[in-house]
Amino acid sequence: MKILKKILMISLVAIFSIQTWQMYARADTVSRQVIADNVIEEDEDVVDCIFESLNEEYVESGETYQKWIGGELFQDSNSYGNIAVFYAPKDTDLTKIILKFTLDDGADLYLKDSRTPIISEETVLDFSRGILQFNAVSKDGKFVKNYIVSVIKSKAGDNKLYINSFANQSNTLEKDGVIYTTRKISLDKSDAYEHSIEVANYGSKDINDVSVELVSDTLDLVTDTGLVDAKKLSPLNDDGEGTSEIILARKDGVKDDAMISGMLTIKSKGKRLAVLALNGIMGAPIISTNSLPDAVRLVPYGAKIESSLTNKNNKVRYSLSKGSLPKGLEVKSNGEVYGIPEETGSFTFTVKISNSLEGLKSNEKEFILTVNKDTEKRVDNYTSEGYEITTELKDVNILTDKAKYYRTVSQGDFHNFKNVYIDGKALIRDEEYTAVEGSTIITIIAETLKHKTSGSHNLTLEFRDKDTGGLRVAAQKFKIIKSKNVAKSHKAAVKKAKKVKKAKNNGVVSLIKKKKKNTVKPGKIVKNKQPKRPKKPVKPGITPNTTEYVIKAGDTLWDIAEAKYGSGTEWIRIIAVNEGIIPEKLKVGQKIKIP
Repeated sequence: MKILKKILMISLVAIFSIQTWQMYARADTVSRQVIADNVIEEDEDVVDCIFESLNEEYVESGETYQKWIGGELFQDSNSYGNIAVFYAPKDTDLTKIILKFTLDDGADLYLKDSRTPIISEETVLDFSRGILQFNAVSKDGKFVKNYIVSVIKSKAGDNKLYINSFANQSNTLEKDGVIYTTRKISLDKSDAYEHSIEVANYGSKDINDVSVELVSDTLDLVTDTGLVDAKKLSPLNDDGEGTSEIILARKDGVKDDAMISGMLTIKSKGKRLAVLALNGIMGAPIISTNSLPDAVRLVPYGAKIESSLTNKNNKVRYSLSKGSLPKGLEVKSNGEVYGIPEETGSFTFTVKISNSLEGLKSNEKEFILTVNKDTEKRVDNYTSEGYEITTELKDVNILTDKAKYYRTVSQGDFHNFKNVYIDGKALIRDEEYTAVEGSTIITIIAETLKHKTSGSHNLTLEFRDKDTGGLRVAAQKFKIIKSKNVAKSHKAAVKKAKKVKKAKNNGVVSLIKKKKKNTVKPGKIVKNKQPKRPKKPVKPGITPNTTEYVIKAGDTLWDIAEAKYGSGTEWIRIIAVNEGIIPEKLKVGQKIKIP
């Protein structure tokens, strides 16, 4: 049996991929249910960062020193290689932590939302509030890779169980001493169809009489090794040693492409400590994205196609397999459908993912992408949240305007700014336009617009979120006019608008007069015959903010949350309002509260 190297890590999975997981708490049984230059790609080969050790700054006799605390702890099957976890003794000052790391030549490491590079063995960091997120950015700014670093500090007490899945804070809940979370997994031949879950005790006392229970149609629990065999978990020593593991294996008869589901429960002396919902795919990774958002003609488009990849040793590459994309779009190797579509319509195409590990088969999925016409409403609505245009580019009359430049302002972060387009064609910075901070101020040289045809045009600003690599857009419509008679045409338009307004007002006046015929005469008293609306009775145990739900055969908390809230990850909300609920032991007919 292949046992993974013991190095403790936290696995934080992006929220958008969490939606491909499913919480299976089965009632009765558990069953199976620009363009290229402006793209920031998460590329493991381009911006690698290796976190080597954790140091602590201290002062002695007025001098500042550093002392070594420890190296990176263990990894398990859920490590992507971009998450580092360190263990610190209880007397460590987490506000004075210094990391030692190495980066690719020319790359810089930044704290999330910071524009100041982190210097190895020099920058003092504050880990007292938990996890810190970093971005490694290549020298030319084209590539970014996200990293998570966490420090686990020893605490007094018992039952201090740690599993890296707990780092997924948006989908983890601690209630009544039990930690509920999800774990996305995959098993393939590269890992001999086994999955390792590393566990640690960061308390001061042994966790005794440990039992591990698995309910699954697709997985088996390996019982002759690790925590299942030892039934005891001792505290980590000062060097971070003393972890254990739980090994899951493929059940006999389960084939590749089968959906993994199950519920893993860890107990001490019969008391539940943690409950993990296990979900994923058996065999090689598959494309998990089901559909793509619509595009708008001549507006930058970027949509990421995700996969079920969890194996840190495997890398997937995306490519167009069949069909055709709209002119101006392409499938990037990192899975992003990117570009500026130049034609409208519906386009059917197939995307393929290939694996770097030998013996793993590729996977394909068909998509339909709709490109809509660039109407004023669609263009305006395409602006990303937080990137709204606060100063619009007004209509421009080339023959009468004497302005030398035209300005537009977006709320978007200037550090994320990439380019300006008019009708999908990139403008040349510092020649056709300038860009400065505050938030993002774009000044277009008048000469740039003189060569454009008269009529309606699209102005779009492209941004790239440096934390996620995601495309962000600010977009608007404007007109270019080439007429000396614009004053006359303007007067005619104003006159027409006044007529329309007068006609509307006449309609409103006549309606008011008609209503007055039915008004009550002065002095006449009219009793209110409308009965008061009775308040709805509230069932015992059900608050006005919750409803009652009766468990049916096959129900899971994940499925219930997905039906109620649109996302299975909201299952935590159901647990929070139901005292004593046991997700892995739902019973048909059981009544629960739904917030």
